[in-house]
Amino acid sequence: MIEVLKQALEALKDVGVLTDREWQAVHKNKANELRQAIAELESQEPVAQHTWVGLTDEEAQWLYNNCRTPSTLIDMVEAKLKEKNT
Repeated sequence: MIEVLKQALEALKDVGVLTDREWQAVHKNKANELRQAIAELESQEPVAQHTWVGLTDEEAQWLYNNCRTPSTLIDMVEAKLKEKNT
């Protein structure tokens, strides 16, 4: 996210010389908003990443053996993974 904001700020720098005063004010305001957003994001503590938990071999085998249709299998796998990862 920070990188995208920095790229947007660089794009504003590349606009070149602006002659219309109103456009210059808009440009300056947008650049300041981007700088502020970047500073806020950079000052935040990193959020701990949750480690993905997959199915065990036994769980996968049970789901495979007990689901009668492909759509049921997909639904059951999705439900099991949501249960383990929320």
